[in-house]
Order: sequence, then C-alpha cells, then structure tokens
Amino acid sequence: MEIGNLYSTRNVDSLMQVNKRFRDDINTALDEFINNDWGDTCDEDVETNNEALDSGERILAVYKTCKGPVWIISEYDRSSTTILFPSEY
Repeated sequence: MEIGNLYSTRNVDSLMQVNKRFRDDINTALDEFINNDWGDTCDEDVETNNEALDSGERILAVYKTCKGPVWIISEYDRSSTTILFPSEY
C-alpha cells in the first residue's frame, strides 16, 4: 500500500529516540500497515479499511506497543500517513 509522507507526533518520535523496544514495535506496526494487516482494529473497521483500499477513503489501524496502543492513519489520497497515540487525536 502507498503511504505517502510519513509523520509521527512529537510524543511518538521522542519515545522512538530513547526506547528501542518501542521503536521496534512501531517499525513492526508500520510493516503490518503497509501489508494491509490492520493490527488490533475491530472487525467493523477492518472491513472499512479493506473497502477503503479500493474506494480511496482514509484508513485507520490500531497496534499494540510496549507503551500502549498507537494509531496509524493514512489520508484518503494516501499523500500522508501519521503515527500517533489515541490521546493525541
């Protein structure tokens, strides 16, 4: 899947700089996202994400990390993808 420009919030970026396990978790989550594995996303949202691959809608997936869940959101036009904590939305 095309993800466009990749962004993360300051909190995610800061933790990735100092916590190797978290950085590895994020890299794994991003690999899964690119391969259309939506992580811990609920069944309804998995179906929505799969449909969005064809219809061009926004994709939001949830992944577990050592610092709690993170969201990866790809915009409808796939111009950008952002990694963030749910509390930062």
